[in-house]
Amino acid sequence: MKRLIFLNIVFIAQFVLADSALKCSPLNELGDNIQNVQDVNCEQINKSGQCEEAPPVDANALRNKISRLLDLSVEPSKIEAAKRNWSSFVSQNPWAPKMYAERSQYEIQEKLPPTPIMDWFSDPKFAEGLKSKEEYKKAFIDKYVAFAEKMECTPTFRASDNYVEPHPSVKGFTAEKMGREEKDMRLRKLKEEINDPKNVQAVKDRMKKISDESADRFYVCRDKPDLDSNGLPPARYTVSQRYQPCAGNFKKNFANNKHDVSQPELGKLLATPEADELSKCIKDRLAQGAKVHHISINASASSLNNTGDAEKRFCKKGFLGLSEARAETAKSKILPGLFEKAGQGSFDLSKAKIEVNAKGANGDGTSGPCVYETKNGKEVLKPYYNTKAGQEELDENRYVKVQVTFEDTSKKVNDNIPKYEPMYRCKKIEFKCE
Repeated sequence: MKRLIFLNIVFIAQFVLADSALKCSPLNELGDNIQNVQDVNCEQINKSGQCEEAPPVDANALRNKISRLLDLSVEPSKIEAAKRNWSSFVSQNPWAPKMYAERSQYEIQEKLPPTPIMDWFSDPKFAEGLKSKEEYKKAFIDKYVAFAEKMECTPTFRASDNYVEPHPSVKGFTAEKMGREEKDMRLRKLKEEINDPKNVQAVKDRMKKISDESADRFYVCRDKPDLDSNGLPPARYTVSQRYQPCAGNFKKNFANNKHDVSQPELGKLLATPEADELSKCIKDRLAQGAKVHHISINASASSLNNTGDAEKRFCKKGFLGLSEARAETAKSKILPGLFEKAGQGSFDLSKAKIEVNAKGANGDGTSGPCVYETKNGKEVLKPYYNTKAGQEELDENRYVKVQVTFEDTSKKVNDNIPKYEPMYRCKKIEFKCE
C-alpha cells in the first residue's frame, strides 16, 4: 500500500511539473516574475500617490479678493443691512459669516450690528498691548496669501473667542471627594494666589508675549481671568475624566523610511524620556484603581518618497504601507514593552481594545501638504522643505502615537468632577483650505 501511495505521489508531481513547463516560465525565472509583479504593483501605487498638480495660485487675485471683502465688511450700508435681517443678508452675501465675529441668537434677534472681523480682533477693550487695526489687516492679508501659496488652495478661516489660556503659574485644584470646608479653604487660597503681585505680573508677561506675536499667530488673550461675583474662578466640569489618558509620540525612533525596531533598538526606545513618562503614567493609573478602556495607536508618514528598504517593501509612494508597518511595530513591540516597564508584564493585551489608525490626516498614510512639485517634467522637492522650518513641518507630519485611555471601575460614566483654575479668555483666527 505504501509503495502504491508513493508511486501516485511521483506521478502527480511529474504531471504538475510537466504542466508547469507548458504554462509557466522556467523555475529560474520565478524570481524575475515575482519582481515584475512587484514592479507593476509599485507603478500603480506610485502613480496613485503622485501629488496632483494644483492650479497655480494667483497671489494678486487672492490679495485683491480678501482686501475687497475686508473693505466690504466695514461699509456702513452692509452693516445696516446685516443688522436689519441677518439671514437675508447672509443668503445674498455668502462671504458674510466669516467676515464678522461670531453672532449669538440674541444679537440676531435684537438686530444688533455685526462686528467686522478686524474690529473684533483688534478691540483694545479685550486685551492690552494689541496692535492697530490697520496693522492686523495688512498682516491678515499677507498671511491669507502666504497660506494659499504654501497649501496650494483657496483659504478660508474661522474666528472664535471660545479659547482659553491657563494661568502660567497658578494651577488650581480638583474638588473631587472634597468637603465643603476644605473646598472653601482651597478657594480662598486660590484667590490669594491669583491676586499675588508676582502671579499678576506673570500673567501680564505671558499675555504681552502673546500680544507681541499676535500679528503672526492671530491669537490674543485677556490678562484678567474669568471670575464669578466673589472673585473666584467658576467651576469647570470634566465628565468621566478622573483618570486622564496616558500618551506618547515615538516619532524620534522612526526616522524617515524606518518602520521597525530591533531588540537592541527597542531597549533604547524604552529607555527614552517619552517611554519613561508613558510607562510611569500607566503604572500610576492602574495602581490607583483605573481600568484600561481602550488603546489607540495612530501613525503617519510625511509625503517624502520612500527610499532604500522602505521603497523595496512598500514602493516609492507606498506611504500607507510604511505607516501601517510603523503602527504594527508599535502594537507588537512598543506597547508590550511599555506595559512590562510599568510592571504590568502579565497584562493581557490581546484582550484589550486596541484601535489602530495608520491613515494619517490625509487618509493615504500621510499628513501635511504635498512636498513635491513638477519642473521640466520631473518631480522635485519644494525649496521650502530644505529649510529648517520645512524640516520641522516634515517631522510633525511623521508620528507614531500611543495613547492608553482609562475608566474608573467605581464611578459612573456621567459623573462630573469640578475643577477650579484661573483661565483667561482668548480670541483666535485659524486658516484652512476650503
